[in-house]
Amino acid sequence: MTPAATMDTAIRFANNQYQKYTMSISETRKKRARGRPRIDATPLQVRVPPALLKALDQWMAGSRSAYASRPEAIRAILAEHLGKRGYLPKK
Repeated sequence: MTPAATMDTAIRFANNQYQKYTMSISETRKKRARGRPRIDATPLQVRVPPALLKALDQWMAGSRSAYASRPEAIRAILAEHLGKRGYLPKK
């Protein structure tokens, strides 16, 4: 190798190392998705009056298969109600 080629290679190497050193942390790390993984559903927020919430909690406590969470119980109630009225396909 000629001295000029060796010097050119050394300069390119140094520039590459300097660019890696000066990159911010956010540029070097792969961004990860935050929160719950996406599922085939649309989030829905509903305000519930205290009396209705109390009734929901009582229903959850008295149901045969205890639901782990309020959203799970609300999905079950909604599915049952809409199924009885023919809005959901029968399983």
